[in-house]
Amino acid sequence: MTASNRDATKTTDAATLTTIAEVAKACGVSKSTAARRLKELDLATVSDPSDRRGRQLLPPATASALAAALLPSDSPAPEDPEAARGLLEAQVEPYRDQIAALEREVERLTDQIANRDAAAAETMAQAEQRIEDLKRENAQLREDLALSRRLEGFHWPWTRDRIKAQHLLPKSTV
Repeated sequence: MTASNRDATKTTDAATLTTIAEVAKACGVSKSTAARRLKELDLATVSDPSDRRGRQLLPPATASALAAALLPSDSPAPEDPEAARGLLEAQVEPYRDQIAALEREVERLTDQIANRDAAAAETMAQAEQRIEDLKRENAQLREDLALSRRLEGFHWPWTRDRIKAQHLLPKSTV
């Protein structure tokens, strides 16, 4: 605790005091940044006797001084609006170039993805066609194998014709 700390019961009501975290949240900075700035400015704080953690409370004057120190100050605006516009354009121009470059890159990548998708779809169609062709060829080879197995050995010509007819004629669906 610093020499500027006072007991909260002696000076002000604890309900009117704020915490460092509340000021930091209101200013949009971290609590550690607010505490560091408070120590740099050597502002008065009040100890909360009911809190065993040693919480430091800020009187209204200290809270407003800390908030003023934490909030970014606005730089003075130039008198000439055309000069301000030129300054703003000079700051914005590199970002416009970067945005345009990124848009071109996105367009190029989108086209590349579309081309790859089209090639993949074509390859899939060719693969499906090849699979169907192989299935038909496999079925034909199985039929030829079954016919050749049935024709193995000696058969009278009329028996051979009947066996071939059984294999070559369409199968009944019954």
